[in-house]
Amino acid sequence: MGTADLSPPNLLRTAWEAFSRRPGFMIAIWVVATLIESGGSADPDQGAIGSLLLVVAFVFSGPITGGYDLATARLLRGYETVVFSDMFAGLEKFAGLFVVYLLYMFATLIGLVFLIVPGIIIGLAFWPAFLIVMEDDRSAVDALRDAWDLTTGHKLDLFLLLIVSTVLYLVGALAFGVELLVAGPIVQLAWVSAYEEMREARRVEIERYAPPAI
Repeated sequence: MGTADLSPPNLLRTAWEAFSRRPGFMIAIWVVATLIESGGSADPDQGAIGSLLLVVAFVFSGPITGGYDLATARLLRGYETVVFSDMFAGLEKFAGLFVVYLLYMFATLIGLVFLIVPGIIIGLAFWPAFLIVMEDDRSAVDALRDAWDLTTGHKLDLFLLLIVSTVLYLVGALAFGVELLVAGPIVQLAWVSAYEEMREARRVEIERYAPPAI
């Protein structure tokens, strides 16, 4: 398998470099994505508005995640044309991303119900599926299968990244929450950087074992 550098120092360095180029852009899309995916931290006990926000989060989390991840990937790749509206590109693939979200959440929750470790493994294995739908135009099931294959051999590294990400979020939250505006986007960029590393390693592997052209 091709070599993917998933060490936190490498991923965080890459994330910081990308963040430094467009900090306002990354903060803006992180805030919007977080609000939508969390339903604005709504509570059903808040009444009709709280319930509505939770429904919106459930319905749109998949498409928003897909667009958000792709916009982040484009920034990492140095695209100067990436704009705020790109984070809504997932709406064009609404059905596929919605199904990916359902299957991803269901599989992760089932894993967590039986044992915490299987749930974490499933979450780490399937998280690239949203980007795979966006970039490779795969069906939901195929995207989850491709995500599992992509993360094979890397799950321990991804678990370490999960720990580092959690620490960064906690530090950001403890510092009056203000640092979350930096920690949140940096964590997102680090995970997408990990995706880029794994994709490149897979591409090198395929080319290495591909039959010579005739």
